[in-house]
Amino acid sequence: MLRKLAIAAVVVALLWVGGLYLKHRRITSGIDRVRVGMTAPEVIAILGTPGKIKPCEGLAKDPNCAKDYVYYPPFEIVSWWTVSLDSSGRVMDKFHWQSP
Repeated sequence: MLRKLAIAAVVVALLWVGGLYLKHRRITSGIDRVRVGMTAPEVIAILGTPGKIKPCEGLAKDPNCAKDYVYYPPFEIVSWWTVSLDSSGRVMDKFHWQSP
């Protein structure tokens, strides 16, 4: 019984890490496909659901910027991608943020 539990724990851990890897790869390889003018649903289709949706920061001085979609690639603790959307829900720009 203990052996079965150990095997199950290993399988769950491998599936969890595998899921994180797929998410990481989806974000880091998909970000190059995101283009200015794309709609929010198109961005989500490429990158998945954002980790956070918040008011604009990168284009804060631009009154057309409505919100930022923030993507946190797993395995990159101090690095994330931000996709800025205008009030019509279209991509204005994208940024790669990295903490020193």
